[in-house]
Amino acid sequence: MAQYWHMKASDGSTERVASADFRKLIQTGTLASHSLLCRDDNGKPDGRWIVASTIGGLFNQTTSHTPAPAATAYRHTTASTKSPPQPPSQSPMTGKRATQLAVTLVGILLLLGVLLFASRSSNNNNAKVPEDLSQLIAMANNRLQSDQLREAKQYVFRVLEDENSPQSQSAEALLQKIEQRQAELNRSVDELLQQAETALKSNNVSLARSLAEKALEIDAAENLFLIDEFIRRIPANSTATSVANNLHPAPTPWTDVVRNIKPSVVRIYTDSPLPSGDFRAGTGFLVADSLVITNFHVIEGATRVGVGLSNNAIIETDGQRHLDEARDIAILHTEKPLKAINPLPLLEKHPQQLEEVVAMGHPLGFKYSMTKGVVSAIRDAAEFGADSEFDGHWIQTDAAISSGNSGGPLFTRRGMVVGMNTWVMKIDPDQDIFAQNINMAISSVDILKALEQAKKSPTRPYPNKNTPAP
Repeated sequence: MAQYWHMKASDGSTERVASADFRKLIQTGTLASHSLLCRDDNGKPDGRWIVASTIGGLFNQTTSHTPAPAATAYRHTTASTKSPPQPPSQSPMTGKRATQLAVTLVGILLLLGVLLFASRSSNNNNAKVPEDLSQLIAMANNRLQSDQLREAKQYVFRVLEDENSPQSQSAEALLQKIEQRQAELNRSVDELLQQAETALKSNNVSLARSLAEKALEIDAAENLFLIDEFIRRIPANSTATSVANNLHPAPTPWTDVVRNIKPSVVRIYTDSPLPSGDFRAGTGFLVADSLVITNFHVIEGATRVGVGLSNNAIIETDGQRHLDEARDIAILHTEKPLKAINPLPLLEKHPQQLEEVVAMGHPLGFKYSMTKGVVSAIRDAAEFGADSEFDGHWIQTDAAISSGNSGGPLFTRRGMVVGMNTWVMKIDPDQDIFAQNINMAISSVDILKALEQAKKSPTRPYPNKNTPAP
């Protein structure tokens, strides 16, 4: 089927060119860029433009709707109005392959960027290792001071995992101190139990009981199992069995514990406004005659603070005795003595992990709410990071804490306060996204130190005390 082209130049003249010759003009670059209007047998255009161009003298053809330039060619067929078959491309650089090559290059550049970023991140992390290991050494020292030897060893072992660490020598020396302290505690238990056995052989049951109870107080000793063996060797008579009963008394029901704790827990009212328009409020509890403790953030900015009792009476406070923002402690003095209320006992050491505890307070205004959980861990403030605003020791618990619980007691089944409920861990502080069951209470060990200072300090009035409350 004969096919030919009519080429129309800018001066209006036309020239008939055979298809084969026309392709040669295109392939040799003679017609570097032009448009072909496809026409039917009657010479009428069917609206399809075929744009032909060359890249480095190689033929490439695509479809377009761009108006024709000065030179135009008409293609006629003798029997068909269909578009002519596409001439075979001789270019390895077709539009599709060029796109694929571009995508490949972009991918390579992105991969190089990711590798470069990972390398820099790795270098940055390596630069921070010495600081992190120094922090672990500090936390291990703190644990050693409070006889939490197992946790102290864990921190030391984490440092020793890096054989090339500059802190390795310090860690080795600290591990020796921990082992020496462990041996001292174990020897103390052995000596006490030997004395208890001697007392029991002399039928001095009271002394045997006293010595066994003293041995039980050495929580960090690794040989406390000897106490159980000692108890099993006590004769089964009325006098001797009282030793076992006193060493392992039946746990007090939680209802009885709560009944004793509740009168000493108070509500805290302030005139310090919140962004919402409400006023700061929280929980507190009596720690000494006329001394009430709560969180610093509860009374921050207040000029007047009231204490609400369980009988709904409200007593004014005339100032503060001790403030510690880093531990979130505020100890306030009441204008009238609270002699009818017993101060809550504070545990002088940290509680045991997994020991049952109850948090009491007034979350969201719901008075005397209680939640039960366990002691999840004992934390040093250093564990919260170098940018943390906190100091001291913190009791981590899964007992639920909500807004309004701040300042309330966290206590054990024995009725001992082990901490003051303070804050809840957040994943994203900016969006108030909270972690699950990670709640913190400032330790009773830190509270006792603050109370000692408060008892020696004068009562300082709140700023602008005479300003009427809103």
